[in-house]
Parts: sequence; C-alpha cells; structure tokens
Amino acid sequence: MDGIQADDVTARIATLLTESILREPNGPLGPDVPLVEDGLNLDSVQLLELLVGVEDAFGITIEDEELSLDLFATIGSLARFVQAKRDAAATAGRPSQAVPGEDAPRAGHESA
Repeated sequence: MDGIQADDVTARIATLLTESILREPNGPLGPDVPLVEDGLNLDSVQLLELLVGVEDAFGITIEDEELSLDLFATIGSLARFVQAKRDAAATAGRPSQAVPGEDAPRAGHESA
C-alpha cells in the first residue's frame, strides 16, 4: 500500500464504513462528512470498529494518546491523520507499524 495518496485513504475509509460498519449510509461519504455529531452519528462501538479497521487496512498503530474527537471529526480528518502516520513512518525508514519516537517513554507510561 506504499505510495497511497490522500484521496485513496479517504476512499478506503469510506469503503470500510460502508462494508463493515454502516452497510447503508444515508448519502455519499466524502471527506467532509462528520463521523460523530450531525453526520453519521457513529457510536463508541462503531468508532472502535473503525479504529481497528483503519489500523488493519493501513498497517498503522494509533496510540491511546493520539485518540481524540478531533481525529474522528470527519472522514477527511481521519484520512489526514492516517496519511501523516504513513508519511512519518516512510520518512523514518521504518515499517508503517513503527511509531516515530517509540524508543522514548510515552506520556503516562514513564517508569517510576
């Protein structure tokens, strides 16, 4: 999946939503479609399903501290985040699953 473009990421996320979570969306799923409020109204279980689907589809890991409502604001915001994670992994010369700075202690995970 290397070399995937932002539009492809958006389309893939829309496909995940229609094939796995929504099955019958009320309209087209473009980048500006809200995932939670005033849009698809995904609940917490559906958001978790989307998170797992995105991690599997794009070979990334979304860390707990990266989760926010802003990340799931729209299909486009999630697609931009996925693209940024993939770009950062490619720039670092690591597989997509690797998180830049992973060797450093993560917030909330410091040893005592």
